[in-house]
Amino acid sequence: MSSQQRIENTKGKFAVKSCEIPQGAVYLIDDLITTGASMLEGVRALSEAKITIAAGVTACAVGRISLIP
Repeated sequence: MSSQQRIENTKGKFAVKSCEIPQGAVYLIDDLITTGASMLEGVRALSEAKITIAAGVTACAVGRISLIP
């Protein structure tokens, strides 16, 4: 899939259903980043739940597209 197809494929797939709002920020962890679609969807879901994200962490990144604007 292309980057855009991956973004469309993950759109709306993650949700925070129930949790205690953490004290401080959380780390969003993804095992592998290829296009960043899963990480971006995680950011969307956590932000929608008003959870602050301190950083995104991955063990392995593939590709040339930076997630940092």
